[in-house]
Amino acid sequence: MSQIRINAQQWNEGTVFACKATHNSKTFSETWSKCQAAPTSTPQIRLEKPRLMSVLTDSQVTASCVVETEYTITKVSWLVDGKPKTGTAISTRLGETVSNLTISTEEWKNSGTIKCTAEHLCFGKVEKMIDIIEPVKKTPTVEIRRILADIPKGHSAVLECVGRDLPSGELSVTFQANETMFPDVQYVDLPKGLDTVTVRFTVPKTHQTKDKRFTCQIQQSHSMQWKSNSTGKLFGEEYFSFNICTI
Repeated sequence: MSQIRINAQQWNEGTVFACKATHNSKTFSETWSKCQAAPTSTPQIRLEKPRLMSVLTDSQVTASCVVETEYTITKVSWLVDGKPKTGTAISTRLGETVSNLTISTEEWKNSGTIKCTAEHLCFGKVEKMIDIIEPVKKTPTVEIRRILADIPKGHSAVLECVGRDLPSGELSVTFQANETMFPDVQYVDLPKGLDTVTVRFTVPKTHQTKDKRFTCQIQQSHSMQWKSNSTGKLFGEEYFSFNICTI
C-alpha cells in the first residue's frame, strides 16, 4: 500500500488525484476526488441586492452572490449590464460561499441587470441574473386615509398609506406634512405575487393642527416613486369628507 499527503485546498477544489501501479507488466490505475467521494446535485444560487436604504442614502452599494454548497468555490465572476466586474474575496460560512460586489450608487441606479456565476469542478457552473429594478407592469396608485372606525377608539391621529398595483421587491414608505417629509422611513419587502401594501403612521402631536395637510409616498428607486393626493384638513376641527373609510 502506498499513501500520499494531499493539499486540503486542492481536495476541496475538486482536484482529481491518480494512483498508478505496475505488476507483472500490467498497469493498474485509479482516480479519486472529492467530487467522487461526495457527489452532489447542482447547488442553489441567489443574488442579494443592496438594501433600498443604502441605495437611497449611500455613495456605494454592495450586492452579494450566495451559493449554497459545502464545496469550496474559488471562482465567482460578476457582470453588470454584460460588463465584467471584480468582486471581493470569496468567503465561506456554514454551507454557503459568498462573494460581494461593491459599485457606486450612481452606476447601480443607471444599470439594468446584474449577474453572478460560480464554478467548481464538482458541479460545473451555476449562475443567477436579476433585474436591478423590478419592472413596473401596472400603474401604481397611492392613497392616504384615516379610518373612521379608529376615531372613537382615540386613534384619530393614525393615518394609513395604501399602495396598489405595486412592483415586487423592497419599497420605502414616507409621510409628509405640507410637503415636508417626516424623518421616519418604513421599508417593506413586497413578495412576488403581491402588489398591495398598507402602512400606518401616527401623526406627532406637534403636527395635529388645522393648518397641516398630509400626503404619503411609496418609492422604489431614485427615479420611481408614487405619491398620494393631500388629505385636506384633519385636525383642529372635525373634517371627515376626504379619504375616510370604514372597516
